Amino acid sequence: MSYLQKSDLYTNMYPEVIDEITRANESNPPAMYGDAIVNDAINVAIQEAKSYLSRYDLVQLFGSADGSVAPTLVDYNLQRKVKDIVCWHLLALCNTNIDMTLFEMKYNRSIEYLKDIQKGLVNPDGWPYIDTTNETAPQGDAIDVQYFPKRNNNF
Repeated sequence: MSYLQKSDLYTNMYPEVIDEITRANESNPPAMYGDAIVNDAINVAIQEAKSYLSRYDLVQLFGSADGSVAPTLVDYNLQRKVKDIVCWHLLALCNTNIDMTLFEMKYNRSIEYLKDIQKGLVNPDGWPYIDTTNETAPQGDAIDVQYFPKRNNNF
């Protein structure tokens, strides 16, 4: 079972709007055409979210890419952010009966939230970090570089 299903998007968009965007009910393309578009948008959104969360154990958060391992930690806030990203990618195809500014704002807020997590400004409760105990070189750990501002001393 994957991280998100088409039916999970119904909290953000009506099913008939998703079908209209993906042209799932038309007879020319096969009926699976709409589901393939939704699944592609879901996979792209998950990969986009994962790119900001590299220091966390992504298998526990999202499950495996092939769906053989289910996520062990369910964070509904993260799911909502990924759903907002999915809806934005679907709206790139067609904006039938949708307020684009609302979904653009939700997409931008979701990306800003993921960037804040990446920068360490937001620390989600209970998220597991990558286990790097058996690795010789750390992978995916964040590096924080700071500097002191230049001082001008006059005598």
